[in-house]
Amino acid sequence: MTYLTVKPRPRSIDSFDRFFNQMVKNSFALPVAPQAAPLAVDVQANDNGYVLTANVPGFTAEDISIEILENVISLSAKVESSEDSESDGYVLRERRHSSFRRKLRLPKEIDSEAVEASIENGVLTLSLPVVEDAKPKSISVSVK
Repeated sequence: MTYLTVKPRPRSIDSFDRFFNQMVKNSFALPVAPQAAPLAVDVQANDNGYVLTANVPGFTAEDISIEILENVISLSAKVESSEDSESDGYVLRERRHSSFRRKLRLPKEIDSEAVEASIENGVLTLSLPVVEDAKPKSISVSVK
C-alpha cells in the first residue's frame, strides 16, 4: 500500500495568490469612462420642513439643476471646459470637467412652489418646506 503525503503550501505562495486575486478583482472595478461623483449632503429637519446643505465647490448657480417631485429631490450639475490647444500654455490639464448627480427621498412631501435655493462660497443651501397636509396639526379638545 502506498501512502501519499501532502505538504501544505508555503505561506508565501498563499499570500501571493491572495494579492494576485485581489489585484485582478480590483482591475475589473475600475471605471472605463468618467462618471458623476456622488454628492454628500446634510439634511436637517425644522418646524417648516427641511434644510439641505451640500458642498459644491467650483459650481455656479447656473450649473446646478434642482428638480422636485413630491418627496424626491434631484440635484445635478455638470461643468465642461472648452477644448484647449497646446498654444494656451498648459503643460498639464486635469480640471476639464466635473459633475454630480444625486436623488434623495424625504419622509414628507415637499411644497415645490415654496422651495428656496442659494449658493454662497461653494455651499448650496435649499430650504424645503413641506406641504400643509404633511405638517402635523394640533387639535385641542374642548370640554362640554
